[in-house]
Amino acid sequence: YSEGTSVLKNRTQGIEYYKRACDQHIHWAINNLAIHYFNGDGLPREQSKAVEMWRVGTENGMIHSMLNLGNAYLDGAGTRRDVEEGLRWLGEAAEGGDRFAAQKLMNIFREGDIVDKSEADESYWMEVAAENGDIGAMHSIALRYHEGKGTPRNYSKALYWGQRYLEKMKWSHRMYSRKQFDVYMMIADILTS
Repeated sequence: YSEGTSVLKNRTQGIEYYKRACDQHIHWAINNLAIHYFNGDGLPREQSKAVEMWRVGTENGMIHSMLNLGNAYLDGAGTRRDVEEGLRWLGEAAEGGDRFAAQKLMNIFREGDIVDKSEADESYWMEVAAENGDIGAMHSIALRYHEGKGTPRNYSKALYWGQRYLEKMKWSHRMYSRKQFDVYMMIADILTS
């Protein structure tokens, strides 16, 4: 009901079903209802209540709650701003399989706005994003291993990530790109060295 999938959209009824699911301790519903509170979408905007609900989600291993709680700490929305806590929760989400959390951490260490820039940390989270299925991260980490940028040069890992990237691109039905060319050239360079 909340999203209007297979039924007419009815936000009020959707929120009511989220609340019923929360009463049954269905954790994904707790996360989704918290998003409605956080954004004031169909409910009064109560960001601190959303943060408390995400804490409950994190205690029950909900990856999306970890991501949302980490973002709340980084932004100081609904809770005090705490960069260390924000990074910790984003890290938990990324290590748990959330590619968006890994991408955010990768960008945080690339940009250096809230923490010092770190190519090593950026590369680490880039590889986690690749492990979590991020095609762009697969491309980038392959080239980093090939060039030894932010990580020790490692041709076997460069080949591994390059081949995974090309395999994913094959199935994504995207047109041939400059990135694909770069990876083919990298693989050829490694294999002919």
